[in-house]
Amino acid sequence: MRKLEKLEDMPMWNEANGIAEYMYGVLPEFSREEEWHTRAKLHNVTADFILWAGLALGNVGPAGREFDWAGLRKQTAALKTIYRFACRQKFIKLDSEIMVRLNRLMEQIDTKVMQAYKQTVEYHQRESKKDLKPWLDKYEIWKKLGEEPHE
Repeated sequence: MRKLEKLEDMPMWNEANGIAEYMYGVLPEFSREEEWHTRAKLHNVTADFILWAGLALGNVGPAGREFDWAGLRKQTAALKTIYRFACRQKFIKLDSEIMVRLNRLMEQIDTKVMQAYKQTVEYHQRESKKDLKPWLDKYEIWKKLGEEPHE
């Protein structure tokens, strides 16, 4: 059995965690009037972002893997959107390094989404062949005997 990698040893986890820590660090910079709006949205989307990172990186089986990576992709896009909005509204200063890191992480996630999609398709094809095998075997026997299969 292969040894599972610890979350803390995964580069993507460390990058996602670093981005989340940065986002939580900028929250105090918001002015009072924005405390209940954009600040709350950035807080919530950051929490969801790190949750989805854990779900996607922690999933080792084919079931749900594509869903988890797609969820992380959505949360990363949402985090970028709220962060950019807060910067454009001048609630906080734009950190170009964070945008580069988010874009790089999104590229890695896109690769994982496509890999998970292919694995899901392969898994379902493999499983459906297993389910059909007894019926295909019976059909081959019927063909050899010259009988028509019954519905």
